[in-house]
Amino acid sequence: MDRHGLFVEVVGHVLERRGYRARAIAVGARSAAAQVRRVEETRPDVVVLGVDFGIGSEDGDAVLSELVDRGHPVIAVIDGDDPVEQGAAFAAGAHAVVSKSRPLADLLEVVDAAAAEEPEQLSCSERARLVAIYRDARDRHHAAHRRFASLSRKEQEILRQLMAGRTVREIASRSVVSEHTVRTQVKSLLGKLDVSSQIQAVALARRSGWGASPRHRAG
Repeated sequence: MDRHGLFVEVVGHVLERRGYRARAIAVGARSAAAQVRRVEETRPDVVVLGVDFGIGSEDGDAVLSELVDRGHPVIAVIDGDDPVEQGAAFAAGAHAVVSKSRPLADLLEVVDAAAAEEPEQLSCSERARLVAIYRDARDRHHAAHRRFASLSRKEQEILRQLMAGRTVREIASRSVVSEHTVRTQVKSLLGKLDVSSQIQAVALARRSGWGASPRHRAG
């Protein structure tokens, strides 16, 4: 199960050649519950799940968690080696996590182990470390968004303009107010965000995904 059709087809074909009866499911614009129902219809022994996990990807976490609760070993497949995403998958109950950057043989080895009900090779301490990294990042993300929520509408608009690369003078000109007024509002938003400069405010906003278009996610 993956949001990329080509990946689904390739992995499904390879698993069938390996002797498995594979059912490929491309993730579309479905709710988490609908995705789980569709997987359940196939009566899987092992689920290979390739969706987004972690911060901003609660639907992927929900699908993984629900499948685990229903007794299915789930192998989470992620795009890179982000420890936050790995930790999120483990926190949701993944049997194992495999990066798409690793050789396909690694994924097949993990599938074989899960099908044979063998324990995941990753140590408990490493698994716990990754989960802790994810939870720390999640808590910091939520704390940052609470600070952004405290900004007034005008402060939010000024922050968006700072993110667009505009100077205080340009913002004042566009808003038809004095530069002193803009500087006062910038000082206020810096205090609310607990940063000391405009650069830090913009970096925090971008890192937190504030002001961005909603992320395309499974579900």
